Amino acid sequence: MNTLSLIVPTYNRVIYLDQILRFVEVSKFKYLREIIVVDSDSNDGTSRLIENYKKNFPIDIIYKNVKNSISIKRNVGIKLSSSDFLIFLDDDCVPQKNFFHYHYEACSRYEKSINCGNIFFEKKSTQNSNFINYRNSRHIPFLNLDGEMKELGFQHIVTMNMSLRKKDLIQNKLLFDEDFLAYGMEDNYFGLEAIKKGFKIYTNQASIIHYDYKGISLHLKKLYLTSKNGVKIFKFKDYDSSFKLSYSYFLEHDYKHKNIIESFFTCIIRNLLFVKVSYLLIIFLNFTDKYSSLYFRFIYRYVSATFYYRGIKDRHDPKKNMKLNISNWYNI
Repeated sequence: MNTLSLIVPTYNRVIYLDQILRFVEVSKFKYLREIIVVDSDSNDGTSRLIENYKKNFPIDIIYKNVKNSISIKRNVGIKLSSSDFLIFLDDDCVPQKNFFHYHYEACSRYEKSINCGNIFFEKKSTQNSNFINYRNSRHIPFLNLDGEMKELGFQHIVTMNMSLRKKDLIQNKLLFDEDFLAYGMEDNYFGLEAIKKGFKIYTNQASIIHYDYKGISLHLKKLYLTSKNGVKIFKFKDYDSSFKLSYSYFLEHDYKHKNIIESFFTCIIRNLLFVKVSYLLIIFLNFTDKYSSLYFRFIYRYVSATFYYRGIKDRHDPKKNMKLNISNWYNI
C-alpha cells in the first residue's frame, strides 16, 4: 500500500505544533509513515518539543532547520520525504477528524491531482469576532462539505492543507519557487506552474482549524506585502497570468481593460482608496469587533483593497515600506 508523509514548515509556533503532533499521535492512521518538521531555529522551545515527542512517538519525526522561507521549507520537506503521498500543513493549522483518510483517498484517486482541503476558524471565534467571521466567509465558496469535488484555479489553491503524489512532483520537476523569499504568492505561483504542467487542483473534505487570530492590522500587512513583493515577482515571471489574481482588475494600473469605460471606472475606484480613511476605519472595526450587529463586510473589503493598492504604489520604490508595528513578516 502507498504511504503518507506529513510536511509542516514552522517558526515560533510551538503551541500549535504541539496540537498537530498530538493529533498525529492519536489518529494512528496506518499509512502515515513520517512527519517532517522544517524549522528555522525557532527560539520558543520547538526543538525541545520535537525531542520530547521523538522518545515515544509511533512514527518517525524528521526535524530540519533551514533558511526562513516557506518555499525553501516545503521543498526541503519534499526532498526529505520517503512516502508515496505528501500532505502539506501549515504550523498554525490543526487537522480535524478523518484528515488523513480524506487526503489519502484523494491522492489515490487521480494522478497529477492537487488536493486542497477545507479551512475553518473556530466557531466561537467567528461568533465573537467580526474580523474572524469575515475571514472565515472568504473560504466558504471553496469548501467541500458534501464530497462533491470542485476544481480550483491557481488563485484559490490551499497549500496550508494540501496533498499530492510525490512521483508527480518529481516526474514533472514541480517545486515551490524559491525566488519568493518575502511574504506572499509562492503558493499561487506553485498552482499556476502545476496547471501549466497538466495538474488539476481539486477540493476534498480534509478539514483544518486555522488559528490565525492576530488582528486586522497584521492581516492588512500581509495584503500589503503580498502586493508589494509577491505580486511583483509573480508579474515578472508570468505577466499575463498575474492579471487573473484577485484585485488585479480594479487595482493594477496596467490591466488590459476591454474599453475606456472599464478603464475609467477602475480609475475612479483607485482614487477612492485612502490610507488615512482606512486607518480610521480600522479603529472602528477594532472597537466594534465583538458586536455582530455592526458587521459590515464592505468596510473590510475597502480597507483590504486600500492596503493592497498601497503595495502596488510602493512596488517600484525599495525605500517605501509601510510601518504597521511588525518587524518579522513570518510572525503574521
